[in-house]
Amino acid sequence: MPDRSREERLDGELNICIMDGLAELVKRAAALGQALAQRYGLSMTDLAGLHKLEGPMTMKELGLRMHCDPSFVTMVANGLEKRGLARRETSERDKRIKVMRLTDEGVALRDRLEEEFSTRMPWATALGDEERNCLLTILRKLAAATDPGGTSPDCTGAEPTVSQLADVPRQ
Repeated sequence: MPDRSREERLDGELNICIMDGLAELVKRAAALGQALAQRYGLSMTDLAGLHKLEGPMTMKELGLRMHCDPSFVTMVANGLEKRGLARRETSERDKRIKVMRLTDEGVALRDRLEEEFSTRMPWATALGDEERNCLLTILRKLAAATDPGGTSPDCTGAEPTVSQLADVPRQ
């Protein structure tokens, strides 16, 4: 079998370098997330729930945003409620449905954690606004490519740029 062409070898090496770079960023983000969660006495599931619970939403919606099954969402809800960070309420439209809502304490903690997390990530300090918008576009394109059905709630439609996100109200 003939050797791969130089171009194919370089392409393969580039893909490996990209994989290694992404793995390193994910590892650092996870370590930072774990350190923040530990400092505030939270589990990683509590941290994920706080991040994804941007406003009142059904347990089903939270599960879709977290890409997890209902039993895991129940565990997240239990952890957040136990710490006084969220509460479950009965939906006014359908009494069979439970809606999760962050408490004032939960909103304040989520905002504090996200501010600290986002300002300590390398893209916040190493990249300018234009580069960060480019990175965001690339990440969304990659996420959409792995979700051809378009079911990922974080990667559908025309998403706002970094500068537009400052104007989006949160709970």
